[in-house]
Amino acid sequence: MINCEELLGSSALTTTGKSNTVSTVAQGKGTSVTTSKPHQPHHLLQAQAVPIEQPINSIINRLPSNVIEDIFEYVHQFDLLNLSLTCHKFYELAVNRLYRRVTVILNGEFPIRYKGDSSQYIRENGIRYMNSSIILNIESLLQFFAILHLNPKLIQKVKFFIFDKCYGDSIIDISHIQFKIIEFFGKNSNVMNFLHITFIDFSTGISKLTNFLSHENIRSKVFKLFVTDSRDLYTPVAPECLTNLFLMLNESEFMTLEPEKKLFDLSKKPFDVLNSLFTLTCSTNKQLGLQILENINLMHSDMKLKLKGLTIFHFHKESFNALTPDDEFFYHDEDILFGGLQNNDDVDDNDNDSDHINEFDIEDNDYEFEEDHALVNQPESPRPQQRRRKPINNEDVIEYLQTIDKRLSFKVIHEKVDILYLSHLFLKIDCVEHRLNDCKCFEIFFEDFAKFSSENDGLPNLKSFEVESFPNLDWLRPHQMLEDILTPLGKFIKTLSGLYRLTIDFSTPGFKMFDNTVGLSTHLLNKLNERLIQAFFLCLFSMTNQTLVQNLRKLYLQDFLTSFIYYKPDFYESLLHTCQCWGCQLVLEKLERLFHPIDGHLHEGNEENPPVDLESTYYMLIGYILGKLQADREVCIPIKDYAYHCDRYPIYKGQPHTLHNAFHLSSLCKCVHLTRDPNGLEDTSIDNLVTTYIIHQLKPFVEYLQSIFLDLEHLMIHGIYYEYDKSKMEFIPIFDAGEYPESFLVTKKDEIERGVKPNLPFGYFRNGD
Repeated sequence: MINCEELLGSSALTTTGKSNTVSTVAQGKGTSVTTSKPHQPHHLLQAQAVPIEQPINSIINRLPSNVIEDIFEYVHQFDLLNLSLTCHKFYELAVNRLYRRVTVILNGEFPIRYKGDSSQYIRENGIRYMNSSIILNIESLLQFFAILHLNPKLIQKVKFFIFDKCYGDSIIDISHIQFKIIEFFGKNSNVMNFLHITFIDFSTGISKLTNFLSHENIRSKVFKLFVTDSRDLYTPVAPECLTNLFLMLNESEFMTLEPEKKLFDLSKKPFDVLNSLFTLTCSTNKQLGLQILENINLMHSDMKLKLKGLTIFHFHKESFNALTPDDEFFYHDEDILFGGLQNNDDVDDNDNDSDHINEFDIEDNDYEFEEDHALVNQPESPRPQQRRRKPINNEDVIEYLQTIDKRLSFKVIHEKVDILYLSHLFLKIDCVEHRLNDCKCFEIFFEDFAKFSSENDGLPNLKSFEVESFPNLDWLRPHQMLEDILTPLGKFIKTLSGLYRLTIDFSTPGFKMFDNTVGLSTHLLNKLNERLIQAFFLCLFSMTNQTLVQNLRKLYLQDFLTSFIYYKPDFYESLLHTCQCWGCQLVLEKLERLFHPIDGHLHEGNEENPPVDLESTYYMLIGYILGKLQADREVCIPIKDYAYHCDRYPIYKGQPHTLHNAFHLSSLCKCVHLTRDPNGLEDTSIDNLVTTYIIHQLKPFVEYLQSIFLDLEHLMIHGIYYEYDKSKMEFIPIFDAGEYPESFLVTKKDEIERGVKPNLPFGYFRNGD
């Protein structure tokens, strides 16, 4: 594996002189994923291409610089490169614009309408929409840093640097490059406002980030922070500009408090900085986020936190067993200093999905709050000494957890936060006790929220609401899920008057049937599940309350089809086989040809592991792709509020060749395209074909939602992103092919032209008997 120093060394040999300094960030041709096949970068400036001086009385010199800067806001990075070569004045302003914000997207895919044309995508969306120059391959990234090494003045022009989510490479050690980048900026940048890296190696990345933020000059400028200890807020110095805070604390911090004393006293330093927060996220190792709010002492009872965004992770559970190694609790010596920790997209050790706090950004007056953590680096200060930790007895922690009130409570939020001021609310909450001990805290929580909303005009400032449950088996009990979870949640959602964006991450309730011994026909089972799906939406929306339905523009249903994988009636009559086109039939035939019987011990044919039949194979393979669509997909780098228009951003889809890597365990692989298409971009790749198959099965569900939300602009169902096409009057996929390629359908061309359909049974949703 090649490391960063080797590549930087070779790149540096080809980049000399001032005239090369804008070349890398202006590149864009080629595919978005090219780490395994190096190529020479495009548009390198030649040494003789030195900008010239304009006459002193020229119109360029007479134009104020701020006017030119405003014009350059609408110029894409390729033209900025050309403008930089015309004269010294344009050079300085164009380079400032090119280097001000740099975004690295190694494994992103563009909306399908661009047909892989990265140059066209950059022209339309880079500087103009994403407000950033874009680097798409590792060679250009290394070239970029070689240039910074050779011209230190350029380092101070990079104020925003984003390294988006990517996967590892077998040839180049990308993790090592990420570490070198953060070390490089930490040592050399004096003006860095914003640095975001989604690390491949999370554990080492956290250490690197901790070191990066352990300097007093860095801490003094940070306005977004992730902390795991309350002392992180003020050690080595309290961030005076703090506006966005993610707290994920150990419950042990609450144990050592004196009676009636709160952990955060906002009337005193250093915690008075919390009064200026715009966004707050609360969680603990055991997902008891409301405990943090309870431990905030306001300056005055009437001076609640005026937050734009609030995120709560809270899981009501009464019993706790012995703690696992991941549940470490500590107390700290009084004289020990500690450097702060920057948040990143992968902080998920305790099922805390920090992506949710990064998907919205807030603009107040002219001040822009970015997606992650803005860092300003002044000259390097001495590093604080490493914090020492002493373990607390686990039994004491468990005993403490048994004594506190862990129920969901709207009152806790209402007492600490000015809810009327909120524009974004994300709740990842659940109550396991409603199944075990008939606890009603989840129901009461949303009933109280609904009552407050109704009494306050439907919370008109709340534009975005996201709700998610922790992993559970409620979908196995569909009626209980509808009664205990969706109905109280819906009572709150129905009251909201200004909601623009709604995300619901609950599995659609469905019956789980592994066999037909109960005597239900597949037709009847489908009808029952159809009624459950309709009840799912009736719980959340009311046709009598048109305000919510008319205002909603973005609807995201992250987990929608999971229950259909597990109820397993006859596959051909299931809701995963509703499309009667020949393309879908050809996909099933290709799955059989490539994967049946499935490799490994499952096809050996003994009593413990009987052979997997063909229909179960279909369920396994399609279910595997559904899991990938739900877990891996992430639209890249939402920077401002209009980032909800995901059709303007790349998407990260995860590792390519999912089915091949998961099910082809032997050397007898029938996949012949891996060498030709290492990144899985071809439209005939089996993963892409199965994704198109899923899109076809989703059509009746999409049409159903379209009949409810007449003004919806964007829709996401189980990882498939759609935009509404006004000319076609239908939703079309943004990042995936909605139709099969002609080359794939050629064997059935005659049947297609004659209108002949496959002679198979099919499932129906709302349009058949």
